Amino acid sequence: MRGVTNLPGGDIEYITAGTDSATPGVTRFTGTPYAVHWRNLSTGANGSVIVEWPSVEVHTGPGIVVATATPSEVMLAAWSGLTLLPGAGGWVVP
Repeated sequence: MRGVTNLPGGDIEYITAGTDSATPGVTRFTGTPYAVHWRNLSTGANGSVIVEWPSVEVHTGPGIVVATATPSEVMLAAWSGLTLLPGAGGWVVP
């Protein structure tokens, strides 16, 4: 089986950051068990969380939030020898 990278077993994993005006100041991370390191640029608040199935909610506070996602220790142990690339993104939390 070839993934989108055209390498045997290649795969792309996703983490989604979702917000809802019904729960202001909260971001819900859904996806692969990566470690997410976030910072609210509007307030200076920051933190880290491991994304767990099906999702995890974090009180990021309202404002502009940026984050990076890196492989967790669990992923590194399970997939040793593979190249796992970090990702990054930004969004506005109501």
